[in-house]
Amino acid sequence: MLDEIRCAVRNATAVLQIRATRQGSGRYIVGARLNGKSLERAWLRHVEITNGGELEFDLSDTPVNWGQEMSPPLD
Repeated sequence: MLDEIRCAVRNATAVLQIRATRQGSGRYIVGARLNGKSLERAWLRHVEITNGGELEFDLSDTPVNWGQEMSPPLD
């Protein structure tokens, strides 16, 4: 598994860097932050990707219910 990915999208204003912090083997996402702010959903809006910044995932050996509360919008 990679620890960091840089995502460049055509016509984007900046690059989105995606990082992971692991505890143990870190198979499960237990939390996330987008540009330093807590992210409680398991999806991103297109504009959040094209604006660039940092997406950080916290990974653990133990699963939790992170990201299961909010469904993505249908628009």
